[in-house]
This record gives sequence, C-alpha cells and structure tokens, in this order.
Amino acid sequence: MVRQFLQPLLVLMFLFARPLFAADPFEHGWQLDPAASAITFLSVKKDTVAETSQFAAISGQITQSGVAQLVVALDSVDTKIDLRNVRMRFLFFETFAHPEATVTAVIDPVPLQDLPSLRRKVIALPVTLNLHGVDVELVAEVAVTLLSNDRINISTLNPVILQLKDFNLMEGREKPARGRKRHHYPAWDRQPEPHF
Repeated sequence: MVRQFLQPLLVLMFLFARPLFAADPFEHGWQLDPAASAITFLSVKKDTVAETSQFAAISGQITQSGVAQLVVALDSVDTKIDLRNVRMRFLFFETFAHPEATVTAVIDPVPLQDLPSLRRKVIALPVTLNLHGVDVELVAEVAVTLLSNDRINISTLNPVILQLKDFNLMEGREKPARGRKRHHYPAWDRQPEPHF
C-alpha cells in the first residue's frame, strides 16, 4: 500500500430515520441515527498490517432540499489503543485546530423517487470533504437502500482514496513516528482510511 495516501474506505453507513416515503424523497428531511451508524477506517502499519478503527461521534442530516451533511468529531477517533488515539488527535488530525471533518453533498431527488418499489439504488454522488481545513471534491458510488418505510441505509460501494498531501497531512503522518522514536514507544505507522 502506498504510504502517501490516506485511503479511506468511506463506508457511509448512515441510517436515516425519516417519515414515510413521499413523492419527494426529501419532503420531511432525514436525520442520521448515530446509534445505528458507523464511520470506520482502515489503516496499514509497516506496509503489511491492516487495522480497522472508527470515529465514535458523528451527526448528520439531509434537508428537505436534498442538502446532505455528515459531521465527524475527529476527537472521537478510536483505534482501540489509547496512546495511538492521542497521537491521532493531536499529531495527525491536529484537532485543537481542526476538530471536525465534514462531508457535504446535494442529492438529486429524481433518481430516488422509485426507491420504494426498487428498494435499492446505486448512484454516483459528488461530495465535498472538508478535512484539516481543506475542501476536496470527490465522487463516491453509493448504494441507497430502503430498509423500511422510515429507515434508509447509505453506504459507499468502493474505497475512496484520498491523498494526504491534498489535506496538508503529510507532516502529521511523520509526527507520530518522530514522537515514538524520542519516547521509545512501540513502532506505529498509521494511515487512516475512513469509511463513511
């Protein structure tokens, strides 16, 4: 795996609670259900060991006009190792200056109007990811699945690869390694790969 990439498997696994499907799929808006949603990322250390981590605090909504926003509290990163969590927050993400990442999109309601009969649709969704104070335009192929009359699941079908340099994160990638050498911590080479 190439080290200069932040390779998120943006597995947008949001479940939105919303009223019964109407002619306009966004008529009443949708609200993210954080308890039933997950944003995980895959990272690789030493070029061979893949580890899955997640963000615990997320929120989001899709407005009546189809404007979607997903907010990730970067301080909620959970790698299952406390020291690594601290390094990710302060050295990599620099959450003291950039506490959140946001994904925004405008969803066209027309392709989703037949979702009640089809139950699942795949759409190409242009999104803007704001991470570390930088906006990057991406296109994610997502599956929109109608789970019930008031629950929708939206998930990416494929990984979305981000370059660290696009988000000014290259220096942050090296900081945990420098800190590790100075303090004799176990080796850790982390490349977050968020799943949204």
